[in-house]
Amino acid sequence: MQATALAFAVLTIAADAAEDLDCFDIGSAPDYNLDDCAFAQKYCTDNVYSRTYYCSSSVGRGFFTAACVGWLGLLFVLLGSTVRIMWHLMQDSLDSPPLLIVNE
Repeated sequence: MQATALAFAVLTIAADAAEDLDCFDIGSAPDYNLDDCAFAQKYCTDNVYSRTYYCSSSVGRGFFTAACVGWLGLLFVLLGSTVRIMWHLMQDSLDSPPLLIVNE
């Protein structure tokens, strides 16, 4: 009887502590008898990426990771090429003669 009361008290304390969890605590999901997907659905309500990553299959998880890394790579390549183009345009405008020559 005393062991049952102690187990109930431990579960109650764990349940109360679980209410203070955030999406960043997903590594401790097994401590609260939740798998990663259930934890993400319960505590990552405002984070679509976490729910998509943890609730997809292993193939979907790999595809999602590759898509995110590819998107970031494309973003940085496009930003870098834009900066390079702008840099060359600035250099060309400094070296070129003025477009309008006023005769006095």
